[in-house]
Amino acid sequence: MIERLFEIFNISYIVSIMLLSYASIKIMQKLKVKMTKKWKRFTTFVCGVVLGLLYYFIDNVTIQELIPSFLLSVIAYDYYFKAVLKKLKVGYKHDE
Repeated sequence: MIERLFEIFNISYIVSIMLLSYASIKIMQKLKVKMTKKWKRFTTFVCGVVLGLLYYFIDNVTIQELIPSFLLSVIAYDYYFKAVLKKLKVGYKHDE
């Protein structure tokens, strides 16, 4: 059962998207860029695409593995990663 999950999802890709998205948003906020929800979503999408291309061409990860991993990374980021960041008081501010 667990082996099947690792066939469907690429854990390193999921974690990489979450960390790169967080870092990108924090850097943009330090540069005084107004980060609305739409811009944060766009940033996460761009991070996922860039990392997806790297994983696809360098690590030979299949598209069938990348797409569900990207979707899971977005869900995990919204429900788990943000909660951890909030508890650690290292989250980012919300510009609307």
